[in-house]
Amino acid sequence: MPLDATGKISLDHVYTAPNPREYFSTLGRLDYQIPQLAKPYFENLLLRYREASGSPSPTVLDVGCSYGVNAALLKFDLSLVELYDHYAAAASDPRERSVLLDRDRALAAARRAPAGPRVIGLDNSAPALAYCNVPQRQ
Repeated sequence: MPLDATGKISLDHVYTAPNPREYFSTLGRLDYQIPQLAKPYFENLLLRYREASGSPSPTVLDVGCSYGVNAALLKFDLSLVELYDHYAAAASDPRERSVLLDRDRALAAARRAPAGPRVIGLDNSAPALAYCNVPQRQ
């Protein structure tokens, strides 16, 4: 993996791909777990917000969303390991981006959480935002 000027691993390359395969394969190899560890805290905050506001579907702004990892964890009954596995299975598939998006939509449809929030993603990576903001097919 590339190193930056300080000798730390640089992950800049995983945020510029047109799809999240490299992102998930790289972070999976590094056993990156922060989104999974944060999930119960966000779920608790969402529950408390719903109780206090009466809003059944709060809106969350995910700053630094990359390819929508936190949104996937909060909106769907998924773990980070399952996301790693999902994209690892697609890593050797050379087919078009649209095929990968169809796989993502099928996973989302099968695993939608009953009370997932609306998530708006914000990131400085245009390719990551373009991928995670593709509309769902009806």
